[in-house]
Amino acid sequence: MKTLSYLLFALVFLVTGCSVNEDNFKDNNLSERGMNALEYQVLKSGEYACDGGAYLDMNESISFFRSDKEEAIEEFNREYALVCGEEISFDGTAVIIRAGTKNSGGHEFEVLKMEKNEDFIDIKLNLVQKGSVATMALTNPFIVFLFPDLFLDVNVTLI
Repeated sequence: MKTLSYLLFALVFLVTGCSVNEDNFKDNNLSERGMNALEYQVLKSGEYACDGGAYLDMNESISFFRSDKEEAIEEFNREYALVCGEEISFDGTAVIIRAGTKNSGGHEFEVLKMEKNEDFIDIKLNLVQKGSVATMALTNPFIVFLFPDLFLDVNVTLI
């Protein structure tokens, strides 16, 4: 019976282990965020990257890529494929944020600040535990932002 339970757990983990949320949305609450607020999209977010288990021992990482630099496009495609299991094309600035390995599930990113300054995009995020019941498994929460037609460096604060 225990063997069947372990097999069922492994099957569920394999099926959902590479799942991501497709949040593809635009921030419609720009008027409340001030004059420097900007439009962005969340391309993907989730807790299990499609990197073949490398997330089990992952530190926090923040990477940004500008499509006006050829080498950045190739680097983005490699990183995005590891996180999301696919390739996409983008025009603008993309940001991949990985919160590092967590001991349980149920984490999500809360945007506290998203502003465009003269020289950079300023992002402030909070990683929160959603709900009172969480999966007891190692996870690596991540989120991928796209700033269409905007070519700036990025400053990210993750609290």
